[in-house]
Amino acid sequence: MIVVWDDDQAEIAEIIGSLRSQDTDTRAVEVKAAAGGFPKKLVRSISAFANGTGGIIILGLDEDNGFVTVPDFDATAMADALAGACPGWRMRRPRDPVGSRPDRHC
Repeated sequence: MIVVWDDDQAEIAEIIGSLRSQDTDTRAVEVKAAAGGFPKKLVRSISAFANGTGGIIILGLDEDNGFVTVPDFDATAMADALAGACPGWRMRRPRDPVGSRPDRHC
C-alpha cells in the first residue's frame, strides 16, 4: 500500500529529524522535493523498494536545502499523479498535516 501522508505524524517527524541530522536520505528512506510536479524517477524508486526490503518515500521535502518543506507542495495533486502512474495500487488519500481528514479515501 502507498501512503501519501501517514497517520502517525510523530513517526514521520522522527524520520525527518533523523534525515536532517544525517544530512542525507538513506537506503530505507528516499526524499524527493517534487517541486516541479511528479518526479520522473519516482516510479523507479517505488519499484526498487518493492523489489527489495521496502522503504519510505517522502515527497515535498527539499534534501538540497536541509530537508525543509517545499513551498506550495500540493499533496493531493501528487497523490492523483501517483495514482495515475501506479494504477491498481491501493492508496490512502493525503491528509492535512494539522489533522483534518480528507473528504474521500481510495
